[in-house]
Amino acid sequence: MSYAQDGISYARSTTGQQTMPNTWRSRLMRYGIAVAATLLATLLRAALAPVLKDHAPFAVYYVAILFTAWYCGLGPSLLATVAGGMVGS
Repeated sequence: MSYAQDGISYARSTTGQQTMPNTWRSRLMRYGIAVAATLLATLLRAALAPVLKDHAPFAVYYVAILFTAWYCGLGPSLLATVAGGMVGS
């Protein structure tokens, strides 16, 4: 259940208590997905390390960045890009 107050949409818990604004929850979820996609790419890169060796260290991060840009937007995809660059090097 949600309601609007002063132009901000808020969610209500089942007990009727006000929770954080939906905009914050949405932002937290989008950035969380970006971190999770980068973590998944890192785990995939570690699993493929015997095959890839030192070739194409950032290849698996491209998919994570593209997915994050498509699903979450610009800010989270920039986070995924920076995190992938730091972890991949």
